[in-house]
Amino acid sequence: MSITTAKIARNTGVLTASLIIQKVFSFIYFSYLATQLGITQTGLYFFVLSLVGIASVFIDFGLINAVIREVSKKPEDASKYYRHAIAVRLILAFVVLLAFYTYTLLSGFDLLTKQSLLIAGLIMTIDSFTLLFYSFWRAHHNTMWESLGNIIFQITLLSVGGVLIYLSQSILLALLALLLASSINFLLAFFSSRLKLNLRFKWEIDYYFIKKLLLIALPFALAGIFSRVYGYADTFLLKNLVGDTALGYYSLPYKITFVWQFIPLAAIATLYPAFTNYFTESREKLSILWQRSSVLLLALALPLTVGLYIFAQVIFFNIYGIEFMPSSYALQVMILTLPLLFLNFPLGYLLNASGMQSRNTINIFIAMVVSIIGNIILMPMYSFIAASFMSIISTMVLFVLGMSCAVRIVKIDFRGLIRDLFKILFALVGMIAIILIIGSSLHYLLTILIAATTYILLVFIVKLVSVKDIRVFIKR
Repeated sequence: MSITTAKIARNTGVLTASLIIQKVFSFIYFSYLATQLGITQTGLYFFVLSLVGIASVFIDFGLINAVIREVSKKPEDASKYYRHAIAVRLILAFVVLLAFYTYTLLSGFDLLTKQSLLIAGLIMTIDSFTLLFYSFWRAHHNTMWESLGNIIFQITLLSVGGVLIYLSQSILLALLALLLASSINFLLAFFSSRLKLNLRFKWEIDYYFIKKLLLIALPFALAGIFSRVYGYADTFLLKNLVGDTALGYYSLPYKITFVWQFIPLAAIATLYPAFTNYFTESREKLSILWQRSSVLLLALALPLTVGLYIFAQVIFFNIYGIEFMPSSYALQVMILTLPLLFLNFPLGYLLNASGMQSRNTINIFIAMVVSIIGNIILMPMYSFIAASFMSIISTMVLFVLGMSCAVRIVKIDFRGLIRDLFKILFALVGMIAIILIIGSSLHYLLTILIAATTYILLVFIVKLVSVKDIRVFIKR
C-alpha cells in the first residue's frame, strides 16, 4: 500500500488541529475546575482519573497498536480483525471493570472517592471501545472522524461540565459530564466505522486467530502497562506517601507539561502506519521520515520549554492565584522533560513499527523502575518537587535506551541533523532576546505573543520550515 507524504501531512494536520482545540479546551476546563474545587479536591479529581488511566491499559491489552499495524498492512482483513478485537475487548472490559469495582468497594477510600471511582470506571470502559473503533480509521490513514469526535467531546465537556461545576462545585457532577461527553464520542466512533467502513460485529470466533492477535498485541500490552504505571505511579505514590494537598500542587504542572503531548500524538497517529510500511518498502524513506519528524517535534518542544520556564511564576500568580504558587516551582522542573518527551514518541513507535516492540517494552520497564524507586526515596523528603525531578531522569533514561536501538534501524544524517539543530538554536536565541528586551515593559501575554511570533519568523528565515511544507499540510 503506497502512502504519499501529502497524505501523511494532511492526516497529521487534521488530527493536530482537532487535538489543539481539544487540549486547549481541556486545559481551560481543568484550570477552571482547579479554581472552583481548590487544591485538595483538585488532587482527588486528578487521582481518580490517573487510577482509571492505569486500569484502562488492561482493557486495551495492546489491541489498538496491533490493529493499526496489521490492518494498515492488510486492509482486506479489517472485518476479521474488527470482529475478533471487539470480542476480546468485551471479555477484557468485563474482567477489568469487575476487578476495578471490587478494589474500589473494598478499599479504605472515603465515600466520595469511591463514588468518583465508580463513575470513572464507566468512562474508562466506554473510552476503550471508542479508541478501538478509531484505530480502524487510523489504519486506513483517515483521522477525520476521530478529529471530529475530539472536538465534540471537548465542547460537550466544557459546556456541560463548566455549568455543573459552577452550580455545584461537585466532583461527581464533573465526572458525570465527562461520562456524557465520552458516550457521545463513542456513538460517533461506532456509527462512523459501521456506516463508512462497513464494519460489522458478530460473535464468530476463530480461536487460532484470537491467539495470533493476542500474541501480536502482547508486547504492545506490556509496553502500555509499563508506560501507564510509569506515567501515573507518581500520582499514586504522592497520594499515599504525602497526601491530597501535595497531589493538588502537582496536578497543575503535570497537566501543563503533558497537555502538549497532543502534538507528538497527532503526528504519530499517521506516522506509525507510514513507519510500518516504509520499514518493509524503503529503509531510506523510513530514515528520512523519522529524522525529519523528530527535528520538527524538537523545534516545537524547545520554545515551549523555554517560554514556560521563564513565565511559570507569572502564569501561576495571575491565573491560579497565590494558593497555587508552589506549583510554579514544580512546573519549572517538570517542563524540562518536554523536548525528550516529544522525541520519545517517534522513537518508541519506530521500534514498534520495526518489530522491536519487545525491546521498546523493556526500555519502558527500565524507565518505570527508575521512576518508582526514585520517587519512593525522594518523595518523603521533597514531596511533589521530587516527582517533577524524577520525570526528567526517567524520560532521559527512556530516550537513551531508545536511541541505542534506533541506530540499528535507521541511518542518521548527522550533517543534516547538526545543521537543523543550529537553525533551531538560532531561532531560540532570537526568541529569548526578545523576552529579555521587552519582558519588563509589556504585559506578559503580549510578550509571549511577540516572542512566539519572532520564533516562528526566524524558523522560516533559516528555512527550517518552508512555505512549501505548509502547503503540503493544507493541500487537499
